[in-house]
Amino acid sequence: MFQPPPYRFPGVTSAFCAAILAFTAPAACAEETPLSSAAVDYSLYRDGEVTRASSVYGSWTVVCDEIRRLHQRFCSLKTALRDAEDRSIAEITVSTGDNGQPAALIRTALGAYIGKGLQLWVETPPQAATKAKPAQHLPEHRLDLISCDAKGCAAIWAILPGEISALNQGASLHLRLTRVKSLSLLTPVIAAPERLTAVEGAASGFGFAQAVASTLK
Repeated sequence: MFQPPPYRFPGVTSAFCAAILAFTAPAACAEETPLSSAAVDYSLYRDGEVTRASSVYGSWTVVCDEIRRLHQRFCSLKTALRDAEDRSIAEITVSTGDNGQPAALIRTALGAYIGKGLQLWVETPPQAATKAKPAQHLPEHRLDLISCDAKGCAAIWAILPGEISALNQGASLHLRLTRVKSLSLLTPVIAAPERLTAVEGAASGFGFAQAVASTLK
C-alpha cells in the first residue's frame, strides 16, 4: 500500500516527498512548517490510485510511482554512501525540487553530530584509457542537518548541472560527517571534542546515467 507523506521539506514539492517516502522514515520532514510546500491532496494516494515499479541499475535503485488520476509519474533514485569498511553511513534519494531542478534528500545513520553538518562533493575518475586526466574534485557543499528522528538526520542537496553531468559519466559521490562516539540527551547541543570523530563515505556513479534514462521513458 502506498502511503501519502505527512511531511515536506522546505523548497521541495509534495511530489518529491511522495517519491522519497519509499526510502525514509515518516519523521524525516517537519509537518506544516512556515517553509512547507503546498499541502498534499491525500485522496490521490488511496488504495488503487498509485502504481509502483522499481528497478536496479548498477549502484542505484529507481522507484517510480504513477498517480493514475493525474496521469503523472514521479520517480526517485537511491543509493547508499559507504565507509572504508563497507558500512552505510548515509542514504541519498535523488528527485526534483519545486523549481524542477535535481535535488536530493540525504539521510544519515544515527549518531551524526548536528553542529557540524555534512560536507559533500562529487569526484570525477581519472581518464580511463591514458590516465592523463587526473581525478577532479568538484566544489564541496556544506549542508545543514535540518531534521532528525530516532533513526538519524536529514539534509537537502541542490544538485548542480555539472554534478549531474559528472555522475552520468561515472563520477563518485563523497560525504564527510562528524559522528558522536556515545549518545546522550545533550548530544545535539553539547559534545566534547574527544567524543567526536570524522567519518567519510562514498557512492559509485555506476548505473546513474541508466537509472536517470529509465525515468524518462
